[in-house]
Amino acid sequence: VPHDTVEMFSLLDVDPRVAPRSVPALILPDGVCATGLTGVARWLSAYVEAGGNLLLVYDAGSRSDKGAFQHSAGLLEVAGISPRRDDTSGASRFVPGRLRLAGAAAAAALQIPPGKLDAGLVLSGYGFGPLSYPLARATCLLPAAAEPTVVLATGIAEDGSEEPVIFARRRGNGMLLYA
Repeated sequence: VPHDTVEMFSLLDVDPRVAPRSVPALILPDGVCATGLTGVARWLSAYVEAGGNLLLVYDAGSRSDKGAFQHSAGLLEVAGISPRRDDTSGASRFVPGRLRLAGAAAAAALQIPPGKLDAGLVLSGYGFGPLSYPLARATCLLPAAAEPTVVLATGIAEDGSEEPVIFARRRGNGMLLYA
């Protein structure tokens, strides 16, 4: 897959309505993009509306430029989700747990290979059983005019609670995926 690494702020010089022609997809990875993205949410929103595809991974945009958890995280709101409102410190936003796929269509969309799901559709290792992953808890926002959000997987936390953790939604001419 041809790809390139770009400095996010260099994209701000490009018209977001034109960018999808040369940059069809953007991936904002966890860790690297947790901070320092203040001010790019509007550009990303316009980019997706114009036909760009955006993948927000785990903690992308979850912290302010100074490293504090944001409770009104613009990047997450671009994707139509928000951090858990009941978590004022950010401590319970990220927890370990297992992933349960929403069904065969979700497994196909996420390209899960045969043998990697147990009978309950929990992501498993060959011969290792269910695997534990870091989960980012969020609340799905459904504005009245929004396209439907598709939940591809839920997370099962160690305390047994289960919440959606992988969302996809069409927005304008583009597509958003939060994982």
